[in-house]
Amino acid sequence: MILTLYPTLAVMEETVKSARPLIFDRDLASDVSEKGICDYVTKADTSVQCFIRSALEKSFPDCAFMGEESPDHKVDPDVPTFILDPIDGTTNFIHGFCLSATSLALAFGGETILAVIYNPFTDELFSAEKGKGAFLNGKPIHVSDAPDLAHSLVSVGTMPYRKETGSGYFGLYRELYLRGVDIRRTGSAALDACYVAAGRSDCYLENGLGTWDIAASRLIVAEAGGIMTDWHGAPTTLDRAVNDVVASNGKVHAELLTLIKDQLENRNNGG
Repeated sequence: MILTLYPTLAVMEETVKSARPLIFDRDLASDVSEKGICDYVTKADTSVQCFIRSALEKSFPDCAFMGEESPDHKVDPDVPTFILDPIDGTTNFIHGFCLSATSLALAFGGETILAVIYNPFTDELFSAEKGKGAFLNGKPIHVSDAPDLAHSLVSVGTMPYRKETGSGYFGLYRELYLRGVDIRRTGSAALDACYVAAGRSDCYLENGLGTWDIAASRLIVAEAGGIMTDWHGAPTTLDRAVNDVVASNGKVHAELLTLIKDQLENRNNGG
């Protein structure tokens, strides 16, 4: 298809930031429903998604749209598609723990070409355009120079909505704690990846992520000089319903993948 209208990164940034008042509406934040065990959605999530979707579809009718709070999570690689997580870190959001973000990507041909991740509480906006670098509030960012895990601050996710499987990875996280400087758990996959891109942490891993969790951050990490793969070292894609992700500054990536492989084999063998 021929795309007649195509957004700029600046337009996507402004669209995401314009939803900020909805996130600060505590009436919307306090209207909470459960999608599953420890998996929540608020009226703010749905309102932000509706607001951003409406703005994008009005200005860019040739683009498709996929959001976390939509029933259809398929992405057609042949159609330019906006991929939105209206509030990543909803549990944080509900509790007033101000580490949440709106994540918006534009994907085409299986690749993310524009990415914006915005924390409205800190007013930090991470962004990237394919081939043009990654930025925080307009200033270039780059991954850290940590040479190995022994010099790395490690971020992890714990997948609280699938505790029957998530708890099985705590042995891996313990080993990361022992080998690294320390571990962190923010509760927002998008921000965890952006912190790797900005050099605030050196690596991040989590399992069970949706496409909307990684669509924007995969480009921001790459444009900042980092690497994001699955736990086997294969490139991330936008066509998987569930994604096990590891992001790093690149220098510690091979060591991370080896540790993951060894720990999972040990767990599967009953060790």
